[in-house]
Amino acid sequence: MERFAITLAEAGQTGSMSLDARQQCECILRQISGVQQREFDGTWRSRSLECGAQADLADHLPARTRITALLPESGPLLDAGQIVNEHRFLIAAINALNLADWQFQFRIKKNRRLVVDRSGRVNLSRFDHFSVTVRFRIKSGSAHLEVGEGNIAGFKFNQSGLSQRIGELVSSQRRMKRMVFPDPLPVILQAGEGGILFHEILGHSLEADYVCRGVSPFSPADLGKMIVSQPMNLTTRDPNDPFFAGCQGDDEGEKAATDQLIEDGCLQTFISDLSHSQQLKLAGGGHCRCEDFSRLPQPRTYALYVRPGAFEAGEILQQTRRGILAREFGAATIDFHRDRFSFIIHEAHLVEAGKVTAPLGSVTVSGGIRQTLNQVTMIGNDFRYDRGVSYCLKNGQLVNVRVGQPTIRIDGLSVSQGKND
Repeated sequence: MERFAITLAEAGQTGSMSLDARQQCECILRQISGVQQREFDGTWRSRSLECGAQADLADHLPARTRITALLPESGPLLDAGQIVNEHRFLIAAINALNLADWQFQFRIKKNRRLVVDRSGRVNLSRFDHFSVTVRFRIKSGSAHLEVGEGNIAGFKFNQSGLSQRIGELVSSQRRMKRMVFPDPLPVILQAGEGGILFHEILGHSLEADYVCRGVSPFSPADLGKMIVSQPMNLTTRDPNDPFFAGCQGDDEGEKAATDQLIEDGCLQTFISDLSHSQQLKLAGGGHCRCEDFSRLPQPRTYALYVRPGAFEAGEILQQTRRGILAREFGAATIDFHRDRFSFIIHEAHLVEAGKVTAPLGSVTVSGGIRQTLNQVTMIGNDFRYDRGVSYCLKNGQLVNVRVGQPTIRIDGLSVSQGKND
């Protein structure tokens, strides 16, 4: 068993500004800096220390380690007046929908991490994220719905696109047709955000801590075997996507030996950190993350991309006699012990005879994890990234993630209609 030590130093800034239908505005700013030191010799020994001043980080790092790159940029983190002024179009569009309630949440995150890896090399990661989330309720007693967008460049969003998405979601909820679905149906996942379903049912299932504990539906015996019915290709890095370009290594300073998790439907490796990769006899880690320096790192990935397939998106729709089109996505619940999952679709539409017909409002789709992967029947060629506001919660730690995929059809999912907050 290899022994090693890892030091992570972090300097970060976060800010949020909320604005609601009563024109109440509130800003919250926070700075964080600290060090995490970990040693592994078969078991972990870890400690973290918060630093009152970022300059104090140097006192807890190996000698001659420069921390200049961790120091924050000058200037205000966010300007509430400027944000409101620049988003008047979006605010006016929301006001015009006659909603029961609404709230904007603008967030900024600037994070710098310096990792001294097991070989003593210094790795620097930078990540900036700007986002807007609109949370709203259509009428008294109805569920809250959310629409959001994010990027790494600033508070610059597609306000026309956001207002159109919100309007379509409101219309779908107000005009939804009440239905009962006694039999499983095909579900067509819209390109882009639809990839969050594979993040949940496949990404988490391949995390090495769950595999080692025997709770994942997959085991080392599945390596090299077909686990998806179609020739799906699933990767964890895309050189054309700038979203996590500033994160050259994970929170142990490692790069993954391979970016390919699934090749033509066959399992190639697991999502692992260093210690679990040793247990599973993998080539290395490269998939280790923590929410901040005070939390223990765990196996999880930055991004998952389902690569394009052979079908036109229109062809997938046309070949669906009766099914569900999923457009806006909510949260998932995974039950490894029962090999089951459920997933909320905030905007769903009925598909009949190859055409989109009635809006269904919110529905929940569910199925068995391994069974669902064997029911992937059509993978489109219209790959898209998500809109930049995908998040992942694992063991109480929330981190930004990235997903991307083309239009995909999965057959045989249970569908139930209902309100979900």
